[in-house]
Amino acid sequence: MRIAAWSSSVSASRRRARATSRRTPRQAYATRYQLGYTIAADLSGNIFRLYHPPGLPTQIFIGPEGAIHSVVLAPLTEADAVAQIEAILPK
Repeated sequence: MRIAAWSSSVSASRRRARATSRRTPRQAYATRYQLGYTIAADLSGNIFRLYHPPGLPTQIFIGPEGAIHSVVLAPLTEADAVAQIEAILPK
């Protein structure tokens, strides 16, 4: 019985490891910082080239007119991200 329990535990560990290894960097980042909101990825690099962020992670908040309203050079909680967005939305 002990061997069966150990084998089951090892199998579960391997399944978790495989699931973790299949996560994208964006998913790993969201998990690491416990982010519960959608993260947009700049897969083409166009935003990076256009706005030249100084490092990663960088959150650039761009208003409806295309102007940069704020730049945050750190991970944000969901509440902080909402506050940044609400500050630039039209009233």
